[in-house]
Amino acid sequence: MYLDERSKGYATAAMKQAFMLATERGYKIIQDQVRVDNKPSIALHERCGFETDGYVFINKKGKEVCIYTSAL
Repeated sequence: MYLDERSKGYATAAMKQAFMLATERGYKIIQDQVRVDNKPSIALHERCGFETDGYVFINKKGKEVCIYTSAL
């Protein structure tokens, strides 16, 4: 099932919804923690205008991650 749902725009639509909700609530930035080995998520965040400084750190689960940030 998961593979059948790829490339249909669901993640992009969800991200746009999150941006709208955050803007309505008065937030000025959105940040997300993304695993460095998750290429589809990195591509999604970059498509949606997020930026990262590329600093890699280890999260609580022991995974390498970067922080992606976008101004609203």
